[in-house]
Amino acid sequence: MFYDILARYSESEVISAIKNIGNVHRIRIKKHYKYQSVRAEINLFEEYESEFVRETWKVQLLFGNSEKRQTAMQVRWFPGQSTVKSIKEKCKWKAYKIIRSSYYQDVARKNYSFEYGKMARFGKKLVFLAYFKDKDQLDAAKALDKRGDDTWIIHGKGLGNQPVDLPIRGSRSDLVSTTP
Repeated sequence: MFYDILARYSESEVISAIKNIGNVHRIRIKKHYKYQSVRAEINLFEEYESEFVRETWKVQLLFGNSEKRQTAMQVRWFPGQSTVKSIKEKCKWKAYKIIRSSYYQDVARKNYSFEYGKMARFGKKLVFLAYFKDKDQLDAAKALDKRGDDTWIIHGKGLGNQPVDLPIRGSRSDLVSTTP
């Protein structure tokens, strides 16, 4: 299974990109809002087989027809027998960092250790979303941040990294989105 393929790529582009890493027998593509996921029966080429056996989180796919117009993209991949529950369990240690100046200034220079990361937009904010192997790896990344205003934000927990007690709603007009 392949995740985080941008929805702007056509089915034929996705199929040809996946054919670059192995012989495809059957493929199913499901489009979501900004991304699409792919379930494929595939015999991987040797170099990709070894990466898959080592359970690396990502693989690089090449999109585009000619060599001059090819775009490389990192996507997450999982064994076909993985369930949604097992994938969520593996990916539960995720956090994001708001990009204030540039990716290089805010993320790359600090040598954080994470399994997979990608740039994303949460509303109008540009963020770097990282998936960590475990809580220790996430805590190590948070420890590298000395300033309080430039810290990792646990994805889904809010800015304070603590669950927020919300008052009981009195009417429908009280509904306000609090997610970034």
